Amino acid sequence: MSKKKNIVILHSFPTNSIILRGFYDFLEDYFNVYPIDLPGFIKKVPPLKEISLENYVKYTEEKIKEFNFDSSYIAGISMGFWVVANLSEDKCCEGILALEPYINYKSIRMSWIKRTFCRFFLGIILPLKLYKVLWKKRVFNLFRIFQDKKNNLIDIVLREIDAKTFAKTASLILSYNGKIKFREVSYVLLVNPKDTTLNTRHVFDEFKNNIKDLLIIEENLPHFPKDVSKEFFKKHIGKEKIKKVYDFFE
Repeated sequence: MSKKKNIVILHSFPTNSIILRGFYDFLEDYFNVYPIDLPGFIKKVPPLKEISLENYVKYTEEKIKEFNFDSSYIAGISMGFWVVANLSEDKCCEGILALEPYINYKSIRMSWIKRTFCRFFLGIILPLKLYKVLWKKRVFNLFRIFQDKKNNLIDIVLREIDAKTFAKTASLILSYNGKIKFREVSYVLLVNPKDTTLNTRHVFDEFKNNIKDLLIIEENLPHFPKDVSKEFFKKHIGKEKIKKVYDFFE
């Protein structure tokens, strides 16, 4: 591979650069990695006054401008791609990596009954501000997003992520039905066809039907891996797949 390229990367829900440190370290072997933590997902970045997709997009665009790149790739993991897909056109962007991407609520593998219940639950706790109490009592463990005692991922989530940000963003994800804003750039789609969280058929259809210059790389990563170490990603993604990305973009 040639000289390292710049890559801006946005995390998934509900993670941040602390939880994904191992993945970013893996990418650092091949790219100059510039992670962006969305407001409220890590203590050092205060939550937004008004939590919305539009404000996440605005914040991300401002951070990318601060990097002052001549060129870069932009990557979004799951929810991170939702934000990336809504960014304004940028001449510096040479390509987009969609890693197990969230598009809208149709891309979530969830029954109508379960989604309706979750939206109803969040619709009660948000206006009553019950998220603060529930967060402290660890009720959100019921979501069972991370079940990993070794790396204490749930503890990191509860310590670093703002309770209101978690609840409001979850509500947005479960209700959003917008369309992707595809750009005239190359796309790499990294996805596990057997993902139990992602509706991969919907994702494949959206990408195949709307993108001309597309590389699809299949892998077997779980949507919420218990192991988030660099070694884990070296094993499950590896150098060969990264080389495919480089060769495709060049």
